[in-house]
Amino acid sequence: MVVVDAGATAEDPVTVDIEAVQLVVELVSPGNSTMDRKVKPMLYAEAAIPRFWRLEFDPAPMLAVYELQSGRYVEQVTALAGATTHLDDPFPIAIDPAGLSRAVDAVRVAPLTASEAPRACGSAADERCAVDVRPGT
Repeated sequence: MVVVDAGATAEDPVTVDIEAVQLVVELVSPGNSTMDRKVKPMLYAEAAIPRFWRLEFDPAPMLAVYELQSGRYVEQVTALAGATTHLDDPFPIAIDPAGLSRAVDAVRVAPLTASEAPRACGSAADERCAVDVRPGT
């Protein structure tokens, strides 16, 4: 899943320019964990995506939050199940990984209209929204 500048999906809701991507959220899957933990973050860093979140489910839900610094991701916060973590970038959110499940991977997050984005992203001043860019969704 990616979070992009709201205007990035105006013409094409499926593809976006890499410069518009503010955050990539990677859901680590058991059969692909090395790719999800090591290879994909390197590719995102090479593309200069400013933020990367890694969501793990085993052995317990956990969210690792990274920020791009000098061309590589540096861990900022680890949100553990059972505790609410407050984040500000790229939008304000309070999250407890215990409330998440593997069903998250099956959820389709559709592009939002300009009027829907503030409700979904937290405030009227927030110009970003979530879009699912997986093929076939």
